[in-house]
Amino acid sequence: MNKRGATVVTMRVLFAVLILAIGTMLPIVRFAGFGGQVNLFWGDVYGLGFYISDLALGGLRSKAAGIVGILVWPLLMTALVFWLSGKVIGSRSATVKWGIVCVLIISIFVNLDLARSRQPPFNQLPLFYNLLSLYY
Repeated sequence: MNKRGATVVTMRVLFAVLILAIGTMLPIVRFAGFGGQVNLFWGDVYGLGFYISDLALGGLRSKAAGIVGILVWPLLMTALVFWLSGKVIGSRSATVKWGIVCVLIISIFVNLDLARSRQPPFNQLPLFYNLLSLYY
């Protein structure tokens, strides 16, 4: 792999880890005015693992639901983000690339205060942090 290829892979890994952090750890970590918030889009994407395991594996507080919701699903979604980022980079259409980049940037900043995320109608969404707090 040449230097440019290594740089692209590194950027894709960093992007996938950033999305993971926004979807799962944003409510916990406070840094430069961020934190104490829940990202609506990525919180839902990562929260779907808890929601699915709640329905399929015998309830939210089961050990299997915890393993799927906390470990397996976030790793799968992070791998999917990494893979999809490669597809976007490999796209020949500049319009598609910039359109997806704009949607991703907007999705990163669609945040709610943590207290507001626990009130209707947002408490009906499968947000990762809210389901994690029910698990523990």
